[in-house]
Amino acid sequence: MSVLLDRWRRKHIVLFSLIIGLSTLSFAWGTWRLMDIYLFPSSPEIAAWSAIFLGFFILSITGFVSKELI
Repeated sequence: MSVLLDRWRRKHIVLFSLIIGLSTLSFAWGTWRLMDIYLFPSSPEIAAWSAIFLGFFILSITGFVSKELI
């Protein structure tokens, strides 16, 4: 089964990349929308700014940890 999946991936790399990309974007969009709704429901501007800062914080921590692991 793994051999068939590898062949399919090689032949359809563009389709596979498109599926993975759209899945990632859908997850990110859904996560940010939920944060907008539940984080500060009465103030969308504060919710947006806090989501941006939280995203930068998570990316910074991830970058620091990945540098330490490499």
